[in-house]
Amino acid sequence: MTKTSAETKSIKLFIKNNLDQTIVGILERNETFVRNDTRGAKLGLILHGSLGNKDYLFLPKIAKSLPFDTFRFDSSGNGESGGELLYLSRKRDFEDIQIVINFLENEYGYFIYAFIGHSKGGTRALGYVSLYNCKIPHVVNISGGYDLTKQIAVIKEKVPMQRLEKFGYAYLEEQVQGKTIKCKLTEEELIWMDKFPSMEQMMQNIPETTCVLTIFGTSDKVVPLKDAAMFSNLIPNHILHLIQNANHGFTKHQEELCSILLDYFSDSFQTAQFQARNKYLTRFPRIINVDGITNFRDLGGWRCEEGYLRQRYIFRSAQLSRITTSGIETLRKLNIQKIFDLRSTHEIEKFGFVKIDGIERIFVPVFHDDNNSPETFYRRFSLYAQGPEGFSTGYMMILEEGKPTFRAMFNHILTQPNSPFLVHCTAGKDRTGVFGMLVLKFVGVSEEVIAREYEMTHHDSVSDPKRTQMLADSLDGTFTVEQIWRMMGAFYESMILTLKKFNETYKSVNAYLSLLGFSEQEINKIRSNLIVPPSLSSLEIQSRMNEAQRDISSDDGALKILKSAL
Repeated sequence: MTKTSAETKSIKLFIKNNLDQTIVGILERNETFVRNDTRGAKLGLILHGSLGNKDYLFLPKIAKSLPFDTFRFDSSGNGESGGELLYLSRKRDFEDIQIVINFLENEYGYFIYAFIGHSKGGTRALGYVSLYNCKIPHVVNISGGYDLTKQIAVIKEKVPMQRLEKFGYAYLEEQVQGKTIKCKLTEEELIWMDKFPSMEQMMQNIPETTCVLTIFGTSDKVVPLKDAAMFSNLIPNHILHLIQNANHGFTKHQEELCSILLDYFSDSFQTAQFQARNKYLTRFPRIINVDGITNFRDLGGWRCEEGYLRQRYIFRSAQLSRITTSGIETLRKLNIQKIFDLRSTHEIEKFGFVKIDGIERIFVPVFHDDNNSPETFYRRFSLYAQGPEGFSTGYMMILEEGKPTFRAMFNHILTQPNSPFLVHCTAGKDRTGVFGMLVLKFVGVSEEVIAREYEMTHHDSVSDPKRTQMLADSLDGTFTVEQIWRMMGAFYESMILTLKKFNETYKSVNAYLSLLGFSEQEINKIRSNLIVPPSLSSLEIQSRMNEAQRDISSDDGALKILKSAL
């Protein structure tokens, strides 16, 4: 079983809401990862259920076991947080979530990576993502209910409607762990809930880039098991996991619950899941075997704001020094007409280049000779040994020093939209990765996808020990093989932090392209040359792929239990 504990440091935080009340929560800093600060670090937001609090049931155990920092807090009126305890509090809960997110992003620089909610917390998380267009990568719905209409009907049977209409509020009593608790129900909240979208409508509005993990216990007596089936059927990017014999609070199954979450959030699973879902660009494979070239793939096909990024137009890879005759033939079949070489003169002298008849090679080094001494190269490359912070610092340097390089490639997109091209540096990871980030962000691809697309390079870059040794030898022993292996990695967090710094520095890719000298009219033309509207056929293919992936991801045993329960 997966290890379910981590070294954490607990910090109690006090956050003011818009009513000047205090929201109290616990920030768990995962000590496994050494970081200078929390900028760009992943954070999981943990939401408790109805009449619960930040420390009830399994929430502290989950908070301390996940492989990233977490923040669990008492909703207004619950636990240590200020305010009156409300019977229905959906509107206020959403406001609390927004206030907490703003605080953690602004004060700590966190990247909100996941919502993990139990019972009411699970449905709140799903509702927030849907209604607030929150492009969060993950939502974990643990025993969250589906049928909100039935819930409102039950409440209306309990409440003294005449008192509610006369005073605008009424009090209801609930039994919690043997204690009687009075909760305030306001007419305003009930009216707001009556106008609230149905769960079916909300589930259809969840972004495709948000993956939802639903976890239910098969012995749950509070929320019916059929609710799990409804979530599974409605959410396209969904994984269902059932825990046999577990009740609503997972009383005797906390270790198993934590283990499921650890496995789900592991780098290996997330990378495999992303690559399995995105192996194809509609009917074309994304990763292409070009003999003699590593890390070769199509940058297109990703869903963006106005359709899809064009396929078979922009390709990215590592250097071409070992390409074979067969590989060259593949480039010709792909109709590649230009190759943008981002390497420095020093790298070309080390590794060489290949002249291919009929394909123009354009030498556009990011780092020029006058800024590429061995000492400068060492300092720049050594940044990557510092982890995500070092990578993001190095990538911001690439954005600054590589402005002429990026102008040349975006100018090609502007003036030659029918001329497919390949972009490469040495490993096809850093300089090429920054260009890929610019293109994807420019057309509106989600930052989660941008970071995962960048991460696809990681496994190809570090999978060949001979290649790592070759690079270490070529650098004359400046770095050890182990250092080279680390520096060659393409880590999700590195790109997330780079995107954060890019947003802070340049605000948008439009603004960056303006700095490169493009007019507003030219920028709009570049965008139109990159985007194609979604076709019905491609959407149908994507839908079939999503269904197939759900079948692959689902646990057969769990599905059998679910079917028998229904």
